[in-house]
Amino acid sequence: SASACLGLWHAHLYREGRSWRQKLERALNDDRLTVHYQPIVRLSDNRICGAEALARLVDFDGTLIPPDHFIPAAETCGFIGQITRSVVRRAFTDMAAHFAADPNFYVSINVASEDILSLEFLDFLETETRSHGLSAGQVALELTERSTASEDSLTQAMAAFSRRGYRILIDDFGTGYSNLAYIARMPIAGIKIDRMFTQALDQQAIGALIVSKVCELAAGLKVDLICEGVETEDQAARLAVMYPGMCVQGFLYGRPMPAVPFSRAFAAVDRRGP
Repeated sequence: SASACLGLWHAHLYREGRSWRQKLERALNDDRLTVHYQPIVRLSDNRICGAEALARLVDFDGTLIPPDHFIPAAETCGFIGQITRSVVRRAFTDMAAHFAADPNFYVSINVASEDILSLEFLDFLETETRSHGLSAGQVALELTERSTASEDSLTQAMAAFSRRGYRILIDDFGTGYSNLAYIARMPIAGIKIDRMFTQALDQQAIGALIVSKVCELAAGLKVDLICEGVETEDQAARLAVMYPGMCVQGFLYGRPMPAVPFSRAFAAVDRRGP
């Protein structure tokens, strides 16, 4: 019967939630959360300007569980704040040489709306930034456009981070229900174009039209623009024409990788000047 099926489904969801809770709790207790880094490159001169820190969970058997599997579970189970803090600590330590060599180098960290709404997280971030000798401008916080928090409370909370000098980026732009009036009011430093639009550049004219409109929006708002999912020289060339000041990330420049291979592939270059 329908009610029996519904009962089984609820039981399945309960078991799934409980197994994820146990898996996440054990992984965090065992320090099996690791961070990979993907380079962010400026198109105008092909220089690395930052890195996105991407959380990876190491399963019991040593395999990596990607974030799109465990992050939703972490949000549901209440572990997301702990994960964000772990990523911050790890990234600040792993990227120390790059931060020291280049005052404009930044690390981009994915945050949940509950992180932004938390004054405790802001205090934590301030403490970590200071103790690692960084400037707030070397830290970008990526907030997904699909956030469910109320617009007014989130905008006010974002302003507190922005006033302290942290850069807030809207991630996965275009994949949610874009409220342009809302975006215009937000104290954001940049927009990240989702990879689905980058891939559409090769397939149809509408893809190029959407990207060009986002470029116009970024120029109008006077914010940075970062394009994800760049995989070919042709895509990079087309984007450079559309928005010369754009930064990009994608397999063309480097896949997400652990800190040591990252530092080997993208050695810190001293740009502190005389």
